[in-house]
Amino acid sequence: MKTRSKFATTTAAVVVALTVGLVPASAADERAADAPASEQVELDLSAEAAAIARDTGVPVSEVEQALLNVDRIDATHRLARTLLGGAFAGFWTEPATARMSVAAAGGVPPAVQARLVAVSEGLDLTFVAAVHPLRDLEAVVRVLPDDLGWHQAGVDPVANAVALEAHPGRGAQVAVEVAARFPNIPFTVNESEPVELAQLVPDTCVSRRNCTPVARGGVEIFFGPETTGPRPVCSSGFTGVRDGAHVVYTAGHCQGANVRVSHAGVTWGTMLVSRFSGDTDGAVFSQVAPWQPSNMAYWNDNVKTHRITARRVTADQYVGEASCKLGRTTGNTCGTITAVNRDIIVGGTLLTGQTFTNACALPGDSGGSVLRTSTAQGIVSGARFHFDEAGGAVCPRQAADRLMSYTPIRRIEARVGGVVRTTAP
Repeated sequence: MKTRSKFATTTAAVVVALTVGLVPASAADERAADAPASEQVELDLSAEAAAIARDTGVPVSEVEQALLNVDRIDATHRLARTLLGGAFAGFWTEPATARMSVAAAGGVPPAVQARLVAVSEGLDLTFVAAVHPLRDLEAVVRVLPDDLGWHQAGVDPVANAVALEAHPGRGAQVAVEVAARFPNIPFTVNESEPVELAQLVPDTCVSRRNCTPVARGGVEIFFGPETTGPRPVCSSGFTGVRDGAHVVYTAGHCQGANVRVSHAGVTWGTMLVSRFSGDTDGAVFSQVAPWQPSNMAYWNDNVKTHRITARRVTADQYVGEASCKLGRTTGNTCGTITAVNRDIIVGGTLLTGQTFTNACALPGDSGGSVLRTSTAQGIVSGARFHFDEAGGAVCPRQAADRLMSYTPIRRIEARVGGVVRTTAP
């Protein structure tokens, strides 16, 4: 157990785009180059740990330690929020590890420290004396006018401050205006260029682009009628049940309601409800024959039958938590949660209460699965990327420079209806 009172902090630039793409209809038929079908096996913990270590640079032994102890980490997080009440100032782990920190305004009382140490059962636990409780900082974020020149706002629990991303050249102005309105609240302001919606033209389950007839998350989906022109393309997120019928979740910005959804030239269903506003970027579409229900997701070409068995509670998410993404463009990429409950302006739309990770995502990955092991965390919304000399979208090489945003899955369920399937049909 360790105690400390302050941290040095940095704020990374945020450049985010919606990760829907446009793909020529002919591209849907270019499946000969896809990876061949291989033996379908279940994903084990060591495979997930290896993927997270690959994308974050954290030693695989430390990632495995964090994954093995998720129950103790979650229990410590929940108990800290309960015992500290209004004084709670934040909880985080060092990325993809089991080393936890709990912050409270004025410090964590010794009696609370003892309870948390007992629950953590020997894991590395640090207590931090903060100045401002989390709820006070979040209250400031909720009332920030969106015309001040910022495109992302949230709370940085490590810095115990409101963190803002401003449009280039507006940082100083934003800092002055925020300081005038909230003189007693600490904040950081960083300048970055937001990216608008990127338009790109680039079981017999063979690949993410040819995977029928068992429904699953993490595969390619098209919208609209069959055509020779470009069509919007996204990814499926999770299968579910809504009003007694089989459904699939994806991102709301991908397409509106009453639009046909297809995969590999086969009609999958019709968009039922789509929401891209407020605190939600989520949608749900129907599932018709010949598609068959499942609780599976396409992890990679060797594991096409990874089963989803739980849904993450939004309030239980924390900075440093492991998180992976499954999508049609970049496949399986992993990272850790870097921010929770963040507001962001993306594609000209303000979304509140979003979660950020440093996993790689590109256009076409929108709507894909975000998960930790077999637990559904959310649906891919936006990402930071840039274009190479050939005009192709690429992710930043360093994990510290990557950003992917998602809406938590429990909120999407509440806003568009239904529930993610966590058992085999």
